[in-house]
Amino acid sequence: MKRMVKVLLALGLLLLVLSGCGKKSTQGKDYVKIYDHQNHLLKKLTTAKSIRYFSDYVGDAAGSDTKTNANQKIDEKISKAKVSYKYLMHQAKGDVNSTMTVYSNVKYGSVDNIAGFGKANFKMSDKAFKTFNHPKQLIKKLEK
Repeated sequence: MKRMVKVLLALGLLLLVLSGCGKKSTQGKDYVKIYDHQNHLLKKLTTAKSIRYFSDYVGDAAGSDTKTNANQKIDEKISKAKVSYKYLMHQAKGDVNSTMTVYSNVKYGSVDNIAGFGKANFKMSDKAFKTFNHPKQLIKKLEK
């Protein structure tokens, strides 16, 4: 039952995020801004490929958090973690911002302001940890 709820939440989130992704809006375009640990802007990504990549990852990650903010161990690890990068995802439709934060010393991440879900903390795979802690390589991949 919990797994079904988790899957439905992830799907709902993904549909919400992607619903505005290919559509023109009078409010602007969807984008992802990447910031370093000192909040310096590294890059603004606006391609459909980039938006889709982040939408897919965040939808999956949020779906892996079965008890939002209830897992005390993850919350404790994240509270002591060192921020390495922040990925601000902006959806023009609805003018919605969500931020995914990744850390340099723990393989966990967090996403805030998820519509209907609040904040989600999640464990990162080794591959995701490496990918999101090396955004220059990710940018090259997404800009091909």
